[in-house]
Amino acid sequence: GHLAAGTDPEWIDGPREALRREALETIASLIRMARQHEPEQALTLLERARQLDAYNEAIYQDIIRIQARLKRRDAIPRTLGLLERTLADIDTAVSDETRALATEIQTTLDQA
Repeated sequence: GHLAAGTDPEWIDGPREALRREALETIASLIRMARQHEPEQALTLLERARQLDAYNEAIYQDIIRIQARLKRRDAIPRTLGLLERTLADIDTAVSDETRALATEIQTTLDQA
């Protein structure tokens, strides 16, 4: 959960953000260790990172790459759709880079 969830005094914003960043750094370290030999674990960790940093498109790109590695072709458009809906909340569109990545990976999986 979030530090002091349900409370909104201004003083808590700094410590709350610092804790969130520390959690993300820890998760990123665990992802780097798991990526090569434990892709399922890496995917679980990436999903947790996505919950903490929902607008970070690089996390979704990494999720798509791991889904491809696990041959989960059908999960890729769902991940892209989730990113589209999430970014729509802040009036932002998915980057061309992410769309190209998803298309390229799906094409590669289709040809395999």
